[in-house]
Amino acid sequence: MDIKEILKKPLDGSYSVTAEVVLFTKDRKKVCLVLEKGGRKWKGLTLINKPRSWENPGGGVHKGELPIEGGYREIVQETGYPKEVVKINPEQVDYKVEGTSKKPHFKITFTAELLCEEDEHPFEVNPAGDTIGRKVINISELPSPSNQQYWRLEGYPLFMSHLLHILENQRREE
Repeated sequence: MDIKEILKKPLDGSYSVTAEVVLFTKDRKKVCLVLEKGGRKWKGLTLINKPRSWENPGGGVHKGELPIEGGYREIVQETGYPKEVVKINPEQVDYKVEGTSKKPHFKITFTAELLCEEDEHPFEVNPAGDTIGRKVINISELPSPSNQQYWRLEGYPLFMSHLLHILENQRREE
């Protein structure tokens, strides 16, 4: 299955998709991260202990959704920003295929721009969700790959060098 096909086709259940979004501020000097509460979670038949960590907004795409629609839904759920103040670039910047040939799993990373001021919409904890915080951080303050044990900045994997590569490509396009 081709990634271009995955991006244009609503999820039908024959494969799974995770959409992650690197959410930049208007000036492209900061990114929005969310704090996941961590704790014990079931992954299949295994109970895992997930640490509390700062991450890019994202999660599983629901059946019938396009990956970009899942990205928008996850941003709204996890950051509290309404869909109208976010613009996702429809071209993925990275993807990885995992799983098996019978049931592949696509991890897709998009970039997006926040169209409002970062503090224009207050963050409120959703008791039913896993997100307990939101932070907008200057890109220069992001940790190096060696210091990322408490930062799950994965565009699977999205490290500082990956982020700088994204920014460099964006500068060339402008």
